[in-house]
This record gives sequence, C-alpha cells and structure tokens, in this order.
Amino acid sequence: MLALACRKDPIVPQKPNDPGPIDSTTLRSFRFVFDSLPEQSGVMQNLAVFVTITNDRNETVLDNKKYALQYDGKYLSSVIELVKGNYKVSAMLIRQGDTAVRFAAPINGSIKSGLVNHPLSVSFRLDEKIEKAIKIEILPVAKRDRAQDYGYPAGSFGTIPPDPDPAPQDIFVFVHPIIKVGDIVYDSIPVTLKLRSFDINNIETFKSFAFHAGTQQIILPANGVKYELTVDKWGTHDQITLLRNQVQANTVYTIGGSIDAKKLQYVYTYKILNGVSTPETKAEYQYLSDGRVNQILHYAKRADQTTYLSGKEEFEYQNNRVSKVKVTDEGNNLLSVTDFRYNSQGKVSWMEEVKGTIKTTANVSYMDLGGGTDISKDHEVNIAYTYSDHYYTMNFNKIVHGGVVISDVAATSHGNLESGLYGYEFGINPYVMLDVPDLTFSNYSKHNVLEQYKTYVNAFPIVYPYSFNYTYNANGYPTELLTKYKTYLTQAEAYTIRTVYTYF
Repeated sequence: MLALACRKDPIVPQKPNDPGPIDSTTLRSFRFVFDSLPEQSGVMQNLAVFVTITNDRNETVLDNKKYALQYDGKYLSSVIELVKGNYKVSAMLIRQGDTAVRFAAPINGSIKSGLVNHPLSVSFRLDEKIEKAIKIEILPVAKRDRAQDYGYPAGSFGTIPPDPDPAPQDIFVFVHPIIKVGDIVYDSIPVTLKLRSFDINNIETFKSFAFHAGTQQIILPANGVKYELTVDKWGTHDQITLLRNQVQANTVYTIGGSIDAKKLQYVYTYKILNGVSTPETKAEYQYLSDGRVNQILHYAKRADQTTYLSGKEEFEYQNNRVSKVKVTDEGNNLLSVTDFRYNSQGKVSWMEEVKGTIKTTANVSYMDLGGGTDISKDHEVNIAYTYSDHYYTMNFNKIVHGGVVISDVAATSHGNLESGLYGYEFGINPYVMLDVPDLTFSNYSKHNVLEQYKTYVNAFPIVYPYSFNYTYNANGYPTELLTKYKTYLTQAEAYTIRTVYTYF
C-alpha cells in the first residue's frame, strides 16, 4: 500500500497596501507649519501633531502618526518623508503631553468647519526636491467642546483638561469720592483721582482722572497686580490700595478724607459805586468752647463813617441744635425771636418768628425724589407759612440735588410769585458750617451760588444780583466775593458788593 504524506508550508502574510521596497530617490520631505496657535499669547511647550494622510488612491499612508511640534519663531513639525505624489490631510490633532488635545483641524461638513477657510481634507503635492511647508487651519479645543463638532468620532479627543488660565483682563470698578468737612459730608463734588498701577515686576504705571461730581467708573489695567488710588481735596488726603486678586468688578469703592471745619471769624462788606469802594458792614462770629456759634455781632457805618454795633444775633441750643435765635438792635432792644423744632431725622420741622406782636409760623416737610447719592439724596423741601398780620399764606418749595437747591418757587395765596433757577461753584459754603437755620433756609446749599435766573409775578425787587465772582483759598473756602447788581426795571448797572471772609 502506498502511503502518501501531505506537507503544509507556512504562509507568510503580506501587509495590505505594502508598496514593497521604496526607491529613496523618490522621497520628498515636508513639515507642517503654524505661524501661531489660536487664542494663545505665550509659547506652548511639549506639543505634538497627530496626522492622518491618504494618497490619490484613497489609501492611508500615515494613520494618526505622531510628530514633534517645536517653536522657532513659529511652530514647526519634525520632517516627514513620503514618495512624490498627491496626498490629502484627512485628520489632524495637536496634543500637549500626548493626551491633552489642545487644537484640532475641523473636517468639512462638521459644526466647526465653518470657522475656517479650508477645512479638511486638504490636498497637497510632493514633487520638487525641496522641503515643503504645509499649512493647515486649526481651532482651539476647550473642555466644553465635543470631538464630533470637529468631525471626529465621539470620544476621540479623550478627557480634555480644563482651559488654561485666560489672559488677564481690565477690571471695571466705580469710585465715589466723599470728603467730610466738619460735620458736613460732600459726596457730590469733582475731584482729581490719581491711579498708580504696579505689575508683577513692580513697574509703575500712572494715570490721572478728572472726576465729575458723584460716582464714576474707572479701568484698572489688566497687567496690574496692585493698584493705589489717591484723592487730595481741600487739604484732605486719602489713599486706598487694592490687590488684583481681591478686586471685584463693578464694585463701588469710596475714597476721601476728612478735615476740621474752618470757622468764620469776620465777614466784611464794601459797596463799590462808580469805582469807589466804601465800607458798609462787619459781622463778627463768636463761638462756644465746643465750636458752636454763640453770637454774631453786626457792625455798620454811620454817615460820618464811624463804626457802631448795629445789632446782634444770640443762639440757644437744645440737644446740640439751635432752638432759639434772638435778634437785638444797637440799644440791645429785642427785635425778634425765632424758635425751631426738629423731626426724628434731626431736620427742622417747625419755625416761628415773633417780631413785637407779629407772628410768622412755618411748617416744614420733606419728600424724597429718588436719585442722588446715598447721603445727598435728591429731595424736595416745602415750607408753609402763615402770618398773624396777613390774611394770605405762602408756600416756599425748594428742589435739592447734590446737596444744593437747584430751583425754588415762593407763591402766596393771593397771587404773588417768585421762582428761581440756580447754578453753583463747587467751593465750600462757609455759612453751612455754622449749622444755623433761618426762616427761609437761605443757607441750605453746601456750595456757593454762581448764577441765578429769577421770575417775578405781581411783585419784584428794586435791584437784583446777576453776577457772582469768588476767590477761594487752598481749603476750598471763599475769601472774597464780588456780587454785581442791576436795577430790575431799567436793567442798568446799580452797584457791586465786595464781601471779604476771614477764618480761624
């Protein structure tokens, strides 16, 4: 019997698409070049590009192949070699540390593809024996991004780490200057704010802001790590220091110093007529040991220009507020007595003046108008007068904004009316510092009147002031005021009153 034996030779598997031996003379070299990386200001390290390339037969020649990516003025991949021919880049990711996907080239038809001019695939040809630079458009990949939005299989980006710290941004904050003079708070005044910003190397940048009255927004520079804000006003000084990591955007920061009030000592008036200045009056202010005004002595000139004490005002207090003002003449005869009462907020609510047998009573009310600052709220003051010697009554209404009376209307029940509109300088009204009320609230404003526009119905003055010119000292107090007057009927120049203020 013939026995037959069967032998199996091993079969050597062949790689698909294996082109066989490569003729090195046909190899051509290229790199991927990126002029910059999107949304990056600094140089990134430890990067690699992973690329998939197909040939003109749609065969994959490089499959998610990794190449180092280095920075040399621009980002350059290591050199890649392929035989000369036509190719397409069909996928590209840039990773940091192999795993962190930082950038991806979007594939045509994906959600992100509309954000670039040339989405994948991108064709290129290798022919010349020179190193070719190939540029591919890429987009940043953030933690919130999905691989499929770029045209890649879901999950192919892996776990994306949190976004790197963004570049620092300018910080917008608000600054509210507040200066306290004695017991009076000025919270609606123009100031010059100085801002010093220090970067991480302690290099200083300086900027000055001219603030209008009230709260204003400023920008704290992005490169600053520490900021110093300084305000100098009327002899006060204040500085606040802010560290960048403690600053809250859009927060209101208050700044401003405080200073003791200067007290009026003397106020002189001179009448200037036809270029000749003639002394007229002198007021001398005397105070109690705690700084409250005790009495005001008024002096005048007789026809022969000798000075005499024409009268005085004496003040009485209850709970540190003026409760009574007595006015006497040169013979110390009592001319008038005015009493004051206050509401629970410490504001005058009732006044009564008695002159001999004539009594004037005034009830005062206040209404919040909304707006303004937390301290100098916009409000309305209404004073209702009744008279023992007149059948008619009068209402005096004042509108207050930023601590000053901007308009008023005084109207009687029988048809007389006087209204005014007022503009102010931003110096200190020295009479406000006295904290002495009067029957018409004539010293209610914190600043000094610069202009006024008056309207009269049925009754009008003989002369009226139309021009105010102040001179101030370094502490914000007026030292001189020139007030010009005109006659109401003819509008002719009447005279000028020069007022001189001294303080201690």
